Amino acid sequence: MDNSDRNHCGIRCDQWKRTREKEEEIERNRVMEVTFDRENSEVFDVQLDERNLKVDVKSMYGIDEKGRKVPLDPTSISVTPTHLQLSPDSLKSLRLLGMTLKNPDGSSKLHFLIRLISSPKYLETQEKLAARPVYPSPWSHESPEIHVALQEELAPGQVIGVYPAVSRKNISYISKEIQVNGPMKEAFEFNETTGELKIRQRIDYESLDDGQREFNLTLESGEEEGFKSQAILMMKVIDVDDNSPVVEMDGVEEISIPENLPAGTKITELKVTDPDGSDEYTVALEGERNKNFRANITSSGILSIFIAENAKIDREISDSEVLLIRISDKSGNSERILLPIRILDVNDNSPVFDQKMNEVEVMEDWPRGIVIDRIHAMDSDDQGPSSDVSYRILKSEDLPDVISINSTTGIVHVAGDLWGLGRETPYKFQVIAEDSGAPSLNSTSILSLRIRNKEDVITEESVEFLEPKTGAEIKVKENLPLDTKILTVKADLRGIPSKTHGKLVYSMKDLLNSEKEPSFAIDKDSGDVFVVKSIDYETIKEYTVSFYNRLRPLPEHKGKKPSFLFF
Repeated sequence: MDNSDRNHCGIRCDQWKRTREKEEEIERNRVMEVTFDRENSEVFDVQLDERNLKVDVKSMYGIDEKGRKVPLDPTSISVTPTHLQLSPDSLKSLRLLGMTLKNPDGSSKLHFLIRLISSPKYLETQEKLAARPVYPSPWSHESPEIHVALQEELAPGQVIGVYPAVSRKNISYISKEIQVNGPMKEAFEFNETTGELKIRQRIDYESLDDGQREFNLTLESGEEEGFKSQAILMMKVIDVDDNSPVVEMDGVEEISIPENLPAGTKITELKVTDPDGSDEYTVALEGERNKNFRANITSSGILSIFIAENAKIDREISDSEVLLIRISDKSGNSERILLPIRILDVNDNSPVFDQKMNEVEVMEDWPRGIVIDRIHAMDSDDQGPSSDVSYRILKSEDLPDVISINSTTGIVHVAGDLWGLGRETPYKFQVIAEDSGAPSLNSTSILSLRIRNKEDVITEESVEFLEPKTGAEIKVKENLPLDTKILTVKADLRGIPSKTHGKLVYSMKDLLNSEKEPSFAIDKDSGDVFVVKSIDYETIKEYTVSFYNRLRPLPEHKGKKPSFLFF
């Protein structure tokens, strides 16, 4: 073999060697490409023909849907002696994976390129999903809830939010097919052109039950079923302090209190509530006599009314009060109530005599039983025991019991023998008028009784009645026409006349009856007595009257009994 042959052989050997080395290199650094259907493949396994391969973590990478390189989670990839296994959950957003597997000494490497493809149907579905309308932030397809705080009592037409559904293909296009659903949808109006959600009906927090104060409205847009977008408006009705406080009267129409209560006495307690839940109140008393009272209200709504300092609550001045109470909450909403107050009588008034001194003149020959006067006292306490007046006469030290008084009517009559008791100086009797209250109260007056001797010569100017005779008994028929004259009273002046005396002026008084409108009247000049009121025998059977003149009264008298008019 010559040199040329040897050279040619050496070249071929080198070429073979290099080829062999390249083949060995390729064998040590193989590349394997694998394709999976990302959505339809059930498992993502690759069979290995060499054992003891491990993943080179540094070589791992992924490419996502948008072509961006992203890191891979090493725990999502596992290598067994026979397979390379990929976790399906880690592949949902990837399109390409790359990694290198090598043996422990690094003499052999296996490069993987894993492609993740999708079917045309899936891609079409994804395109439709991506084209779904979107609502304003913070809405998203994953979190479609939008929380809305809705104040009560908003006026119809007021906008509470703008929620347009914008196409992702054409952001200038707003869906005009938004549907509104929910239990309270009738209270709202949705403008599909502008996306404005408006109030259609006033919403009152207090009139809603608990289930209606928080509710959802669903806005749904999109053209194809299954590819629509929903916005869930989670509505919460907010209570606004727009209601006045409410006073729970519990059937109280009037309260009754005794007069003269001491200051600080609580007379009533009422419960106040606020539909809006307010716990701050103010109270004011209004009205002409509000100064007699004061009010206090607590944060828990307990309204108390008290008697004020320097209060003047006197039933004899006023037997009732009307208190106007105004209660306001912290927002200025107010409620006014009328509280009628009835003032109960307390026996705090003594009887008051018409006259503190009653002067009576009698003759010593007047018989027992004759009426000589009527004493009257009025008690201003309320009708009842506190105003029922009874009369009594205290015994005189220098005179026996010659007169007595009817405890009920106050009529005074002769009760004993007057013979021998005549004198110039009048006898003084103390008359007691006492009510029946608890405790009882009384007053006193003086009855001055002058007893004349039958044979006295009257020197001072006085009047003597001539007709009718003392104690005369006049019979009158019932039902006489008004203005019928029934008798004429005649009197004459006796004694030494004064320089200034004039003609007599007659008057009369019914001693037994206290009618506001008397049944009889006397002509002051002539003494004629007339019927001025219908006389009914079944109602009143008798009258006892006294006649008077301008100088001195002298009661009628007759024999042994008082004067009566019988019908």
